[in-house]
Amino acid sequence: MMRKVIAVDSSNVEYYVKGQGLNCLPIDKLRKVVSGEDGSVDVLETLVTVVKKIPESDSPADIAANQEQFDRKVYALEMCGAKVIECPAKRSANSASGFKQSDDFRLMVACLLTCMKLKPDYLVLVGGDGDYRAMVDGLRGEGIRTEVVAPKANLASDLKRVCVNVIDLDDVLSAIEDM
Repeated sequence: MMRKVIAVDSSNVEYYVKGQGLNCLPIDKLRKVVSGEDGSVDVLETLVTVVKKIPESDSPADIAANQEQFDRKVYALEMCGAKVIECPAKRSANSASGFKQSDDFRLMVACLLTCMKLKPDYLVLVGGDGDYRAMVDGLRGEGIRTEVVAPKANLASDLKRVCVNVIDLDDVLSAIEDM
């Protein structure tokens, strides 16, 4: 039986998925697509980043509302079988959005630790950021191949060169819709 770990860069993917008319990437359905129709793939773990955004203000009401929204998202993902990687944001004057988070780095560390422990045949990386190239290259050196799921327009060329397979996110979303 083929063994896979799924890793989702949610901040990267959510923006694209919302543009396609979905509120979020349905993790439970993604797991079913990756498992295959015949169930020949064992999904060992599903890692998902969740950015803990900065509240609008420092008022207790805004802080509480922000925390409640974060907790609901984490709960929903955990109920779908995902392991959530909390990525706190920080205020940053150097960023166009006014904040900065370390979700790529945190996902890479979690992927490397999980893959070294569980030794899957494949890592299914949902996100196309070129920052993941070193991780994918390192895993390949350990015998763990990577399939990248990303929109063609958002796939970094250096990441494409080191992965063993690229799957268009639109194809995955179509398969999810057909469920």
